[in-house]
Amino acid sequence: MKKNAMNIKKLNELQQDDSAIIIYQDEVHFQLNTSVTRKWVLKGSKPKVKSAPGREKTSYSGYVVSRTGELIVSKPSWFNYETVIESFRYLLNNYPIEEGKRIYLVLDNAPWYKKAVRLVQTEALPEYADIRNKMSLIISSTVFTRFKSNRTGMENNS
Repeated sequence: MKKNAMNIKKLNELQQDDSAIIIYQDEVHFQLNTSVTRKWVLKGSKPKVKSAPGREKTSYSGYVVSRTGELIVSKPSWFNYETVIESFRYLLNNYPIEEGKRIYLVLDNAPWYKKAVRLVQTEALPEYADIRNKMSLIISSTVFTRFKSNRTGMENNS
């Protein structure tokens, strides 16, 4: 059985387990850059368009609790394995779990997650025990069904 198929099977089993808290994580990057395509002006005039110089970017890491839809958001300065591990700790500090429960965190297969999983879970380094004791990390690139927009609504594109 392929690894992703095993992860999907495991997630289906975990959904039936009351002690399991499944949380999906993804990151987003917003960029601000100005572009003027059209403008109504008098012919021959030279209008000035005020805009911020250069490009600005902000990134967020979002966690969605599957049973409740609750959203927990952190704002890392950059995405690498170190900021991802900080983000895991942010989640644990901002989403306390009851005794006897465990978080199963579903991640995509971005390189920064792969290294974080290796350090926290596979190599089980002691400095990450606080994360490992409360959370299991699952990398899966095929958990989500892909959708594309069309004029009549959303169409399944899997």
